[in-house]
Amino acid sequence: MRMTYKGLLGILLGLPLGYTALFLIIRFWNEQFNWSQWLYGMTGGMAGICILLLYVRVRSINDKYKKRYKLFLALDILLSGVAAYFILRVPFVVSSELLSINPSFQAMSKSLLGLTTSLGLLFMVRNIEMVVTNQKEHMTLLFFTTILLLSVSVYIVITGII
Repeated sequence: MRMTYKGLLGILLGLPLGYTALFLIIRFWNEQFNWSQWLYGMTGGMAGICILLLYVRVRSINDKYKKRYKLFLALDILLSGVAAYFILRVPFVVSSELLSINPSFQAMSKSLLGLTTSLGLLFMVRNIEMVVTNQKEHMTLLFFTTILLLSVSVYIVITGII
């Protein structure tokens, strides 16, 4: 059985909604509701779904191995790994900061900076590869997305959010 993005989208929509409904039914039945347990459960669920998305991404990279330049493929894999690290890190940092007594948003903004920078560089590498291989499909959209992500990274650094 091959997992597709449509199947993962169904999982992305179904699991958190089902978990929330089950959690609410159990907690209201016991007349107790603890937001921290729900938040930790949702964070773990989202991390698991991100791991599934990374698995599908690695399989799609394996399918494209023979068609791509090895340098661009290596940079794609490296930057995808860095982006996956920050994607998995952000929910845990956010949940721990939201549940702490004195929240400090410095760790969240560092994670957000790492995420936007790695995704911007990843899209820039893909855009350069499209120019080199003379592919015009979705090039304009990818270019504007790259500009947006890198400008958000620069904005985070310039405003001193970190």
